[in-house]
Amino acid sequence: MVSMISPGPAQEVAAPARAVLILDASGSMWGKIDGRAKIDIARAAITQIIEGLDPRLHLGLMVYGHRKRGDCADIEMLIQPGPVDKAAFIKTMNAILPKGRTPLTGSLVQAAQILKNTEQKATVILVSDGIETCDQDPCVAVKELESLGIDFTAHVVGFDLGSDEQDAIRCIAETTGGEFLAASDSSTLLNALATAMVKTADPEAPAPAPIPLPAPAPEPPPPAPKAEVEIANVTLLTVLAEGGEAVTSFFTITAEGKPEIVARGSGGSYKLAPGKYQVKATWGSAAVTENITVPAEPESKFTLVYNAGILRLQALASEGGEKVKAFFTISRAGKDLKGNRPRVTAGSGNEFQLPAGEYHVLAKWGKSQAEDIFEVTPGEVTEGELIANAGVLKLTASPVAGGEQVKAFYTILDAAAKLDGSRQQISSGTGSEHQIPAGRYLIRAKWGEVTGETEAEVQAGEATKAHVLVPGGVLNVTPKDAAGTVVKTYTTIYSAKTNLEGKRTRITAGSVTSFILPAGEYSLEAKIGTQTVSIEAVVKAGEASSVVLQAK
Repeated sequence: MVSMISPGPAQEVAAPARAVLILDASGSMWGKIDGRAKIDIARAAITQIIEGLDPRLHLGLMVYGHRKRGDCADIEMLIQPGPVDKAAFIKTMNAILPKGRTPLTGSLVQAAQILKNTEQKATVILVSDGIETCDQDPCVAVKELESLGIDFTAHVVGFDLGSDEQDAIRCIAETTGGEFLAASDSSTLLNALATAMVKTADPEAPAPAPIPLPAPAPEPPPPAPKAEVEIANVTLLTVLAEGGEAVTSFFTITAEGKPEIVARGSGGSYKLAPGKYQVKATWGSAAVTENITVPAEPESKFTLVYNAGILRLQALASEGGEKVKAFFTISRAGKDLKGNRPRVTAGSGNEFQLPAGEYHVLAKWGKSQAEDIFEVTPGEVTEGELIANAGVLKLTASPVAGGEQVKAFYTILDAAAKLDGSRQQISSGTGSEHQIPAGRYLIRAKWGEVTGETEAEVQAGEATKAHVLVPGGVLNVTPKDAAGTVVKTYTTIYSAKTNLEGKRTRITAGSVTSFILPAGEYSLEAKIGTQTVSIEAVVKAGEASSVVLQAK
C-alpha cells in the first residue's frame, strides 16, 4: 500500500490541496504491456495509491473516451474534488471501460475551469497513453488558460509513450510548472503516480522512494471435482478465424436477460454459476457477442470467433522512399446515404485489429495526405502502404543576405494563381519545417511590419531549403517628459513622405518601445502630457536604431 506522511501534531495543518485525476479511457488503453491490458495496470496502480492517499489531498476523478467511440466531447467528471471515499473512488474507477478518442485539450480545460473556483493552488494529474486526437493543441490551451489567470499545475504521466509522443505532451507540465513523468509498465506507473500525488500534497517534498509492487494473492485451490457443482470454472477463448490461433481479449459477461455485469476482464478464466450468459469479447476494433450455457460441471470451455484480422500500415514520403510518421484514419469503404464513410478507428500506430471487410484508409503527414482501399481477411495480416508524395520545406528568414536570422511567420501558398488572382494556402505558422505535397510554392514571410517572399520547388521524399529576405530593422523609441523622465505613451509611426493629398501613410502604432519596420524613413508622433511630440527616424535593413521623443 502507498502511504504519504501526514503532518505531525506540532505542525500547523494547511488547507487540503485540491486536485483532479484525469484518466485516459480511450480505446488504446486496451493495448497490452507484458500480456496485461494497460487499463488493468492503471486500475491496479490507482487502487494502491487511493488506499494510501494522504488525507491532506482532496481528489476528484475525470475520465475521457469511456462512453462513445469517436466522440471528442466524451469527457465526464465522475467524482468532484473533495475528501476521498476510498471504496467509492475505487469502485467508480473499476467500472470504467475504454472506448473512444483522446480529447486531452478538452479535459484539461474542463478540469481547470472546475478547479479555478478557489483561492487555493489547484492541480491536475493527467494519465494518458496517447496524444491529442481531436484536432486541438493542449500546449496552446494551457498557455491560454494561464493568460486568463487560471492558475493550476499539471503533472503529466505519459504511459507507454514513444519519445515523440512524450515531447508532444511534455509542454503541458512545463507550461504549468508541473512534472512530466514517463511510465512504461506497472512498476513505473505506480511510482509516477506516487510522485505526482506527493508533489500535489506538498510541492516542495522530494519524490518518494520507489514503491515495490504488492505480491500477487495466492490462487485458491480448485474445488474438488463432482458430478454437479454450484460454481463452474469457465474458460473463454477468442480466435480471429475458425481454427486460428487464440488472441487475448477483454470479456464482459452478463446473465441472460439482465443488464448487470457478472464478470469482466482480460483474463480467460471465470468462476460462474451454472446457467445462461451473454459474453461480449472485444479485440481492438473487433467485437463478438455470443450466448452460452454453463453446465453444472467442474470445467467448461467456449470459443468465440471474431472473423477479423490485422491491418498493418506504413506511410512513405515517396515511392520506395523514407517511412514517415503518419496519422491514419480508418473508415468503412462503403459510403452511407449522405456520402460519408463510417469511421471505425484512428491513430498514429501502424497496426489495427479490425473485423473482416473493406476499409478506406486516409494517411496524413503534415499537410500532405494519401488514401487507399484495403481488404482485411479473417485470421490474416494485411500489409498496406500509402504514398504521401510529399517532402519537407525548411524555412529561414533574415533582414539582409547572410545576416542574422529572425523568427518570422510564414504563409505557404500554391505558386499557381487562380483565375481571380488568389492562391490556395497550403500551410502557415512560425515553425521552420513544413511537411507538404510535392510542388511549387510561393512563401511569404512576415517579421513585424516587414514582409518578403520567395518561391521554392518541393520534391517528394526530399528536404528543400528556402530563405526569405525581410528587408527591415528595429526602431527603439524612448519617450521622455519635459523633466527627462522616461514615460509610457502611445506612439504612431507614419511614412516620412506624403502622398498626393499631402498626407502621410500610417504604418503602425502602439505603446511598445520597439518596432520592427521596413527599411526607410519615418515620422513618429506621440502625446506626452499635453504636448504632441514628433521626430523623424531612419531604419536600415539588418540594423537597430534608436530615437528619443522628448517633450519640452
